[in-house]
Amino acid sequence: MHRRGLGEDEGMLFLYKEPQQMMMYMKDTHIPLSIAFIDSAGVILEIRDMEPMDETPVMSASRKVRFALEVNRGWFAKNGIVPGATVKAGKSDLLSLF
Repeated sequence: MHRRGLGEDEGMLFLYKEPQQMMMYMKDTHIPLSIAFIDSAGVILEIRDMEPMDETPVMSASRKVRFALEVNRGWFAKNGIVPGATVKAGKSDLLSLF
């Protein structure tokens, strides 16, 4: 919340204790973002766009979401990243960060 900018290759990663259906919204966020819903193995399940200042919930279709990654809108498409891609932390999986 309260974001007014995000660097070109920056993002915000959210981790949840257990896999679940995820709900995010853009309250007090002034920039358009894209969000990837990611499972425990780091696989992107879906990518959705979110509107600035919109409090309408954006729900994941899956109940297996463990991470959410928010980036500037269009970043995933610009970088050829689509559902099915795997997100890693260097040579490790995402869970190893935590």
